[in-house]
Amino acid sequence: MSISEIELKFLVNHFKEIIDDVYYISNIYPITKSSLIIKFHHSQKNDISLLVSTFGICVTKYKYSVIEDNDAIKKIKSELERSKLVDVSIFEGERIVQFIFQNVNGLKHYLIIELFGNGNIILCNESLKILALINSINVRHRVLKPGLNYAPPPPRGVSPFSINLDNFLSLVNTTKEEGEGNIDIKKWLGRNLSISKKFVEHIINNSKIRNKKINDLSDNDFKSLFDGLIFLITNISNGVGHEPCIVLDEIGNPTDISPIIPSTVNSNQIKNFSSYSDAVDEFLNY
Repeated sequence: MSISEIELKFLVNHFKEIIDDVYYISNIYPITKSSLIIKFHHSQKNDISLLVSTFGICVTKYKYSVIEDNDAIKKIKSELERSKLVDVSIFEGERIVQFIFQNVNGLKHYLIIELFGNGNIILCNESLKILALINSINVRHRVLKPGLNYAPPPPRGVSPFSINLDNFLSLVNTTKEEGEGNIDIKKWLGRNLSISKKFVEHIINNSKIRNKKINDLSDNDFKSLFDGLIFLITNISNGVGHEPCIVLDEIGNPTDISPIIPSTVNSNQIKNFSSYSDAVDEFLNY
């Protein structure tokens, strides 16, 4: 299971809608090494519990007990309690969520959640110096550890939120010029755009193109695909036309979540929900 950038955009918009500037952090506690609860209190509204993990983020209705504590989450708790949420956003082209908090003294902290690979939860100060993180990283293109400044990974593909038709057609032409025009359109979309397989399948299945090779498609075909892509991105990120569900395996265990019903999954393997946020909450609680 992975929550795509498009789905994260919707969740981030949801957080912004319900957590106003009166809410403040009243408590933070760990669940496991890779997950924690941030509890927001409001003088006139119900408290909100935000589940933050390396698998996903959601407002949760569930009560969790501490299973495993760690020093990184203790540091996050000590720095962020009593702070208010200033902003929350995603890194373009990545499955990274950034929360900005401000404490009573006006100091800001960044809480960065990476939802790829082994995942990470990273606390930074105002200058993005890392104060604590659950997984240190030392690889060829990236080093993350306390004392260094945070840097996202190198870009992988084009963000679906920034691409326009000219960019899209330019990617097509580059593919042809490099002699790779025999690649099928599904594989090409997955390789060149930061978009999950279930959305690629949905776009192709809703088009008249089906799964053809790049060389077999006309300019009108590519324009139609691009329009379908933008339509899907806009609707999902804004909560339009959602049919939230959890995808089950053959014995009824959850394997994925989706804001739309995947076209390649049998109906008896679908568990429907009234909202995508509820589906994420249920999945992460499993």
